[in-house]
Amino acid sequence: MFSFLYFFHITGLAVWLGSLVSLSILIILINKILRFGELTNKFVQIINKMIKWVMNPSALVILLTGFMMTLQMEYTSETKPLWLKLMEQAGGLILILSIITFTIQSNRISKKMISKGTAVIHIESSKLYSSILPLMMITIILILGVTMIVSLKIM
Repeated sequence: MFSFLYFFHITGLAVWLGSLVSLSILIILINKILRFGELTNKFVQIINKMIKWVMNPSALVILLTGFMMTLQMEYTSETKPLWLKLMEQAGGLILILSIITFTIQSNRISKKMISKGTAVIHIESSKLYSSILPLMMITIILILGVTMIVSLKIM
């Protein structure tokens, strides 16, 4: 059972990290396009679907499998190594904050699109996406940091 959970945990991590990287690249490309035009409804739909149907479910898979694996480990709270505590606490916090933040941001952009009532949003709405880009980069760096510490069992 543990190896089954571990497989889904690592798969979820790969999908979550991959979706963050691909969304970051997509947002950078959208910002370049916006210098010459407008943000179409299609771009907004792609980003929102990626957040709601790929990124958030994979983050939930990571949380659930990580929780289940932690329950199966034979450590008490006093005997847990520091890398495991870091993985549980920092990794869990990054996941939860990521789900909340990116969902709120995605909903805000969708509401702006609906309130305009058109298939096109002007450049001022692209600032919403450019504000999420640094957050995505910080999240990617934190994920890689926690993954490195856990995989090398540092500390």
